[in-house]
Amino acid sequence: MPDGERTAPLVPANYELLTLAETAAIFRKSVREMRWARQQGDAPPSAKIGGRIMFRAVDVHAFIDAKFNHSNPN
Repeated sequence: MPDGERTAPLVPANYELLTLAETAAIFRKSVREMRWARQQGDAPPSAKIGGRIMFRAVDVHAFIDAKFNHSNPN
C-alpha cells in the first residue's frame, strides 16, 4: 500500500461485533453473569455467529441508552 493511501474498512462501523467477554466487560459483569442476563432477556440483542455469541456494538450502546432514558424520565 503506497504511503498515505488508506483502504476502506472491511466491515462498516455499525457492524462492529463484540464477543460475550467484551460485552460483559462493558457492563462490568462476569461472562457468567452476562450469559444469565442474556438468558433472562436483560441484555442487548445477540446472535450466534461461527459458534460464538456476538453482539453488535450499536445494539450494546442503544441498550445502555435505553436503560438510562427509562431510569431518568426528565
